[in-house]
Amino acid sequence: MEAPYDTDVTADVFAEARNTFNCLIGQLTDPATETLTPDRLEETLVERGRELQRLLLQAHP
Repeated sequence: MEAPYDTDVTADVFAEARNTFNCLIGQLTDPATETLTPDRLEETLVERGRELQRLLLQAHP
């Protein structure tokens, strides 16, 4: 009888959320962001933040 496959290998379920967060940090540290008006910057953070929250919720076990 053969041993069963190892099904306990877990991928990083938060990898996509972590990548999105790191991209957001990159966007905020980009010198081009300094040209955004405060309301546009807030709008960007709300949009990207909502996406990040969605990814975190979907990845939660």
